[in-house]
Amino acid sequence: VLELADDIIYSSSTGANITTEGYSMAQLYAYPSDGIDPQTGRRIVLIRQDDGSYVRNLLIYKYGKGGAQLYEMDGETLSNYSMSDWKPEIAGGTKPTWYGGWSNSFRYKRWDANVNFHFSGGNKIMNAMRATLSDGRMWSGTQEYYQHVWRQPGDNASYAKPSYNDNYSNGTANLLTDLIEKGDFLRLQSLSLGYTFPAACFPRALGIGSLRLYFQAQNLFCLTGYSGFDPEINSYYNSANLRSGIDLNTTPLTRTLTFGANLTF
Repeated sequence: VLELADDIIYSSSTGANITTEGYSMAQLYAYPSDGIDPQTGRRIVLIRQDDGSYVRNLLIYKYGKGGAQLYEMDGETLSNYSMSDWKPEIAGGTKPTWYGGWSNSFRYKRWDANVNFHFSGGNKIMNAMRATLSDGRMWSGTQEYYQHVWRQPGDNASYAKPSYNDNYSNGTANLLTDLIEKGDFLRLQSLSLGYTFPAACFPRALGIGSLRLYFQAQNLFCLTGYSGFDPEINSYYNSANLRSGIDLNTTPLTRTLTFGANLTF
């Protein structure tokens, strides 16, 4: 984007994008975080200073009028910083910077095959499903969450200490930079394999010229480091130019297997 009257920001609990000068459209817009503190099990919050450096504090959920508050690293001392000091920032481009594909057809005697690969990368994805499934309210609960949640001092955990009604530490209320992943992938988009039987294989009375039996597969596999269902999905496909790179409970691309026959007379 070279020139823009005002920044375009789409922000909600399900993901945020910002379009601003100097960046490609629909940059992820998230709250900076630095994982889980091994001693307290609390989410580490990063607050950017004017010089570009960060102040590290712990985000601890408190009940009452205080709501979520920031504490020092000891987990006991209330910080001079408040939640309003914690600001979102540009956290990664959602548009692929490289992409392509490769397709080819093969024939050997009566066998034929067609393959079609495509790939892309250089983009980031906000895996908001991880926020939902590790929420401190009633709908959390995946095997990955229970295996990597903080339990005791010294744990190198991916998820904060469970606290009922805590929707900040996991990233539901304020989507975290820790939920952003690479979107690189290589997908076998389609594959077909067939064999053609000649007319000599059938009685002449049937009038069969040839018979081809085939197998087709769509989306047979996808190689990616993305931990969600599918790196090629977006929860806001109807406004993808300005809202992209956000995965929130989106149905992944389906895998389709087909067997068939082509019969000529």
